[in-house]
Parts: sequence; C-alpha cells; structure tokens
Amino acid sequence: MRKANNGKGAAGGWHGGAREGEPSRHARVERLRQSFARFRREHPLRTRIPDGLRNAALTAIENGASEAEVRRACGVTSDQLAQWRNRREGRRRPGGPRPVVAEPRIFPVVDDKAVVSKIAGGVQDLELRFGGWSICIRQVEG
Repeated sequence: MRKANNGKGAAGGWHGGAREGEPSRHARVERLRQSFARFRREHPLRTRIPDGLRNAALTAIENGASEAEVRRACGVTSDQLAQWRNRREGRRRPGGPRPVVAEPRIFPVVDDKAVVSKIAGGVQDLELRFGGWSICIRQVEG
C-alpha cells in the first residue's frame, strides 16, 4: 500500500506543484531573481532588460508563480510586466511608438506611361505620380 505524499517531498519540503525531476516554483523564481541580480550588477542603470530575461519572467508567471512574487524577485513593476506581455502577444499601447517597418513600401504604377518633359534649356525632368501627389526629379546642371 502506497502512502499519500500530500505535496511534501522526501525532506518534508513543499515542491510547489513541480513534477518529479523539475525544480519547484520557488526554485525557479529564485533562479530568476539571481539572473536579474546578475544582469543589474553587470549593466548600468536604465539598461534595457533583454528579451530572454523578460520571457523568463513571463514564463515563471505562466508556470504558476504569482505576479507579485515575480515582481519582487525581478525588481520590476506591474506596468513593465504588462508591457512585456503585450509586446510578446504582438499588441502595443495606444499612442506608443509605431513598430519599425522592415520592408520598403512599394507603390503600384498609376500611369501607363511615364511623364518626361523638357523644360527650358533642354533638361529633362521625371515626374512620379501616386494618388493626389507628384514628385519631380530633375538633373542639375553643373
């Protein structure tokens, strides 16, 4: 007949709901605290916290650690955690900086033929039109 474990390990300590061979929730939070402390020792104040540490904090919460526990261990605010969570989920706060567009915007050709005209002195200019806008490019004499 097996004895009930009642959530206590062989040494009588709390496992924090961890499976056999996994670190307890408290051990994971302690490791997170040490990682943040090491980062803060090695970097000047106001250095951006790297994505790896941000993700580790969010993962600790997803794995059962309380948000207050993670905030205390990492020395961050609830607003920071919310921003990290939003960024991870692809959301951004209203009025915040727009995401950087990595790809150039390519406009479709509006006219079938390019407008090339000659102005005084025989210099050609090129006009690019899209919507209600036009851009003229001229060769500079000199």
